[in-house]
Amino acid sequence: MLANLSPKPRNSLVIGNKGLGFRAVLNWSNRPIILSGPLRLGFAPEFARAQEARIQHLLEFLPNKEAVNLPVLQFPAFLDTLPDRLPDAWYAVHKDCEKCRQHYDTAIGLPFEREDGFTEAGSQIAALGPEVLLFVKHLDSIEIVVPNARTRTWQIVRAGNEAIVSENEAELKSWTVWPDEGEIPPDLISPDGA
Repeated sequence: MLANLSPKPRNSLVIGNKGLGFRAVLNWSNRPIILSGPLRLGFAPEFARAQEARIQHLLEFLPNKEAVNLPVLQFPAFLDTLPDRLPDAWYAVHKDCEKCRQHYDTAIGLPFEREDGFTEAGSQIAALGPEVLLFVKHLDSIEIVVPNARTRTWQIVRAGNEAIVSENEAELKSWTVWPDEGEIPPDLISPDGA
């Protein structure tokens, strides 16, 4: 299971492409947990290091093998049994994921690495607006639950090029969406890429 080899681009009825969105969780946590149906995966630097022996013969070819940081998402561990020697926060988040699985098909846990991780994630989530659903064509609702904050449920109803975005069942705005594909004309791109 490699994050950059997603089979989803071949299926237009699913969300995601190449694991890019999931890689973004590494901004918040380098030990994500996924419990989805029968699949139980964990990612962590410790799991990646445990695989070093398997690939030691490849590392020998690197000029500075001491500085190698194996990519966390390339070496998941199946969580049939819980691993030893992870931070206490990881076990607490895993337990919360197990509770969530009683009500949801998928639970994703992100133990924060930094003390301000929860605050930073909360401010990034708060900056999102329900209009984000305009750009995610295979989702029709998102529920955002943050401790000590009110739950926000965003919905979108699409009909042709028309889309109505709602928050907590109150209609916010109606949009007309005109999709277009193609190359961006060079005269619209600044030389520095900004």
